[in-house]
Amino acid sequence: MIKIKAVLFDQDGVILDSEDTHYKAERIIFDRNGIFFPEEEHKKFQGRNIRDIVEMAIKGQNVKKTAQELVDEKRALWKEIAKKELKIFPGFYELIASLNKKYKIALTTSAGRITRDFVESLFPEQKGIFDVEVTGDEVKNTKPHPEPYLLTASRLKLRPEECVVIEDSINGIISAKSAGMKVIAITNSLEKEELEKENPDKIVSSLKEINLDLIQSLEK
Repeated sequence: MIKIKAVLFDQDGVILDSEDTHYKAERIIFDRNGIFFPEEEHKKFQGRNIRDIVEMAIKGQNVKKTAQELVDEKRALWKEIAKKELKIFPGFYELIASLNKKYKIALTTSAGRITRDFVESLFPEQKGIFDVEVTGDEVKNTKPHPEPYLLTASRLKLRPEECVVIEDSINGIISAKSAGMKVIAITNSLEKEELEKENPDKIVSSLKEINLDLIQSLEK
């Protein structure tokens, strides 16, 4: 039996009730710049780095601005929206307090360091809460590639199979599973039926359902 030694959190859609705010900012920027990106295609990129989303959206289109200019424009708009609408999912801090008694805690997010720093400015109680933080601009290959989670395990000085990941998106689940980690999927962003297609080890509807017993059950 392999002992679990760390719990890894995604940020958006797991800790932060933020997916709608990011989506809103992206749609506004696309509309403002005349970028055609159907909503059904856009939603497939949930959990991906904003640079990846923008590059896919503008592919084959005559757009005057560079991908980086659009990324910067989106980030600036998102910050204004986030200041008014960003929330933490219920149960997060209580879960962290419980897990800290037994496990290392890490963050593995597709968001860049600038965005993570902004989140910490809004929620200063999150500064120093994780043993390790890996952001999207620290890896060459973002989710669904396993690199983000493999880098997190490396920095924790643990084997991937000693880690449990909490994810809300298809791309995030694929990334964690491909890295060889256990996955708890949470239905904050997608229906249970969608998440089941990627065979996570557990599915919960709230962070409040995650506890030491649930994590220990993944060792069996």
